[in-house]
Amino acid sequence: MVRLARLTGADRSVSNAATIAGYRVISRIVEGPMSTIYRCENKDGVGVVAVKVLSQHAALVASKLTERLGKPWEGQRAITLKHPNVVRTLEYGKWGNTYYLVMEYLDGGNLSEHIETGSSALDGKRLSILTLVAHGLTYVHQQGIIHRDVCPRNIMLAEDGTPRLIDFGVAMGARDILRNTGARTGRSSYMAPELVRDNIFNEQTDIYAFGVTLYETLTGRKPFEGDGRLSTMHLQLNLAPFPPSRYNPDIPPELEAVTMKAMSKKPDIRYRKMDELFVALTALRHLQI
Repeated sequence: MVRLARLTGADRSVSNAATIAGYRVISRIVEGPMSTIYRCENKDGVGVVAVKVLSQHAALVASKLTERLGKPWEGQRAITLKHPNVVRTLEYGKWGNTYYLVMEYLDGGNLSEHIETGSSALDGKRLSILTLVAHGLTYVHQQGIIHRDVCPRNIMLAEDGTPRLIDFGVAMGARDILRNTGARTGRSSYMAPELVRDNIFNEQTDIYAFGVTLYETLTGRKPFEGDGRLSTMHLQLNLAPFPPSRYNPDIPPELEAVTMKAMSKKPDIRYRKMDELFVALTALRHLQI
């Protein structure tokens, strides 16, 4: 077994001889504070998969969820999701003291990368891509799961351009109660005001984050971005966003209206359910943007 340090970033050069639970490591894809994802050869030697290894802190959280609270950790939750617009999880488990999960390998890049580079993959397909993501998120909510980290970085494209919602590392059950410690999970640019103010999360906070993602995909910029996390959260609470047509005059009025409703600061104005937003976007499928 390869030493854990080599799999969590202490040794940044991953040997081709390294394996994770029987999967041979080809390269490191991305490394973050909660996990590291590797491109690996499938166990049967045919094709590649993505193997996610939880950091020591994330593993402690997973252990607490399963052993003390009797709730599923990311792998257990993700493997139950079967939808064409949600990443497919193939296996999960513990390898020694390490929690890992195996997912389909998606090589089309994430939506954030395509937005930042003005990729041709988005030409005339922005609305189509986000409508499919809305379909996937509707399904996730119907399974009683709140994603809690909807953003362009967590939308990957498959080789054929099909979008998949990924990363259920901070997802929680719709009936779970979060203790208000003052800490806020998620990216400040996508936080609904009620999440910033009261640490409330539900379908509508996911809808708000999706609305911001829609805005960013259509305009190439976030509606709120301060000098830092606290500054951005302050803007979320107190500043009304400019209409997206200010930055992209090609956005049709009906699509702008859907976007602004999705990211309304008042939950009673925002879409109540993700399926309502999916239906609204589907009704605009004739638009090319």
